[in-house]
Amino acid sequence: MLFSRDLSTYDFNNLTALVVLAHARSVRVSIQPAMRSLRIILHKRTSWTGVEDTTPPIYDRHPNTEMLKHFIDTGRYKVAERVT
Repeated sequence: MLFSRDLSTYDFNNLTALVVLAHARSVRVSIQPAMRSLRIILHKRTSWTGVEDTTPPIYDRHPNTEMLKHFIDTGRYKVAERVT
């Protein structure tokens, strides 16, 4: 899919929505340049909560929203308090 609109995280929060929905739907999102647009590639994955008896291979799993929250809360994904 080619995307020619703004992708941002606050005022027009399309980027935030894309990331949150990717985790909610277990879809890997890849963003690549495409001339004057962006190419957004979606890959369906297996939802991964981190508590299953078996862990899917990394190429087949995607952290769900609970895992995303856990990663942020534990510092695995650093969230900047202030951008300078």
